[in-house]
Amino acid sequence: MMREAHVQGLAMAVIADGKVVLLRSWGRRNVEKNLPLQTDTVMYGASLTKLAFAYMVMQLVDERRLDLDRSIAAYLPKPLPEYAFYETLKADARWRQLTPRIFRGICKLRIPGTGRENAAALRTGKALCVFR
Repeated sequence: MMREAHVQGLAMAVIADGKVVLLRSWGRRNVEKNLPLQTDTVMYGASLTKLAFAYMVMQLVDERRLDLDRSIAAYLPKPLPEYAFYETLKADARWRQLTPRIFRGICKLRIPGTGRENAAALRTGKALCVFR
């Protein structure tokens, strides 16, 4: 199956009742150097982290510890513009409209002149973008 999909390496852990019952790896971690993939090899997770994060957020919703439609202001220890990275929002109170539900639809935006991207944004009239 790995050969058909052109997968060079695969690692798997099966966890049951909080205990690892199977930990195994197959293939190569570096094809050019012919290095085998090991069970402790650190691998790039790519967008898999989005799925894991979404699952954890929804667990908080199920536990009624997070409301997807409540302003993020209710969850922050201080107003968002008081954090250095978001100080440009001080004059724009629309940041209080941001909710966890808005952040679920992450879109990629490039910040002109910085090369940074991967932002969640609320766009109404004059653009309000919260970059991370």
